[in-house]
Amino acid sequence: MNDLIDVEDSRPIPGIEWEIKVDRAQAGRFGADVLSVGKTIQLVTNGIKVGEYRPDDADEEIEIRVRYPDDGRSVEQLDTLRVVTPNGLVPISNFVTRTPVKKVGSINRSDAKTIMTVQANVVDGVLPDVKVQELRIFMEGLDLGDQQVLVEAAEEVGMDKDLVKELLSGDKDKDLVLTEEARAREMGVSGVPFFVFDDKYALSGAQDPATFLQVFDQIAQDVSSEASAAE
Repeated sequence: MNDLIDVEDSRPIPGIEWEIKVDRAQAGRFGADVLSVGKTIQLVTNGIKVGEYRPDDADEEIEIRVRYPDDGRSVEQLDTLRVVTPNGLVPISNFVTRTPVKKVGSINRSDAKTIMTVQANVVDGVLPDVKVQELRIFMEGLDLGDQQVLVEAAEEVGMDKDLVKELLSGDKDKDLVLTEEARAREMGVSGVPFFVFDDKYALSGAQDPATFLQVFDQIAQDVSSEASAAE
């Protein structure tokens, strides 16, 4: 769908996870306990929480965590970690194994139906309500040839449903619409949005404000040049 940016959805991202298993009996022989092993592994993952801090310019506290630098936080690093025991530093590879497993995402359901959340921003110049209606029509498989569907969609974006129904039911403004369509084709209009200024300048597609300013500046320069030439 056009005019949507930063599209995200709640589908699980395919990938793998590393399953860490500790052989408790073997760890006991080396004098290591599961808690110490877990904290050691955290140094290369999420870090060990040591406290909280609230900056002067923030309303919420942030966690203070200790972990290895970026270049020391990798899967391979797990094989070189050592845990402190009464017998000194012992490599955790003596009693810890890591196995790649398929990543499992969470599935959300409502009324026994699987649901997925989709969110996005719209480009400048496009109304979110318009895109929502397009999505609704697409997802519900609505018939755009059904006048009632068009009337309901028009009402939901703020249009006068009675006026829309009247225009769709008769030939009022039909000639005007056909004339505008022919004129648009002559100008090379092939999609919306399409902006025309002073019947001379055209801008296709949704644009950022800076682009419009450039067009306005160019129009102003041309008008000034034409005025000077006419004097």
